[in-house]
Amino acid sequence: MAAQKGVLFTIDELQYLSRDELSALIVGLHRVSQLGLPFLVAGAGLPSLPGLVGEARSYAERLFSFVEIGSLNRDDALVAIVEPVQKEGAEWQSEALERLLEHSEGYPYFLQEFGKQAWNASRQSIVRWS
Repeated sequence: MAAQKGVLFTIDELQYLSRDELSALIVGLHRVSQLGLPFLVAGAGLPSLPGLVGEARSYAERLFSFVEIGSLNRDDALVAIVEPVQKEGAEWQSEALERLLEHSEGYPYFLQEFGKQAWNASRQSIVRWS
């Protein structure tokens, strides 16, 4: 009796695979699909990824679904940047938060990077007493 389980691989930054590596991944996934195996890959990469996949294997565009994730709207950007800080018992100063939202334009990577740098800077400025 089959185990009735599957495998999921998640791969980020797929655009950094070489053409040969990307081609091998596509060929392998195509074969897995033909065999009906319970195997799935969810990948992420820059907007150039669909073109790179098409260059690696001409039939690849029929194998995959590409979903573009753009900038977050203001409310979603606020949730993404405020909630993790609140869970740590801290909060943003309103002026800093407004500047972050303005400069990131809701782009997820910039929200993440600006948030990380702000967090690191704030932790360095905290004096801990024993």
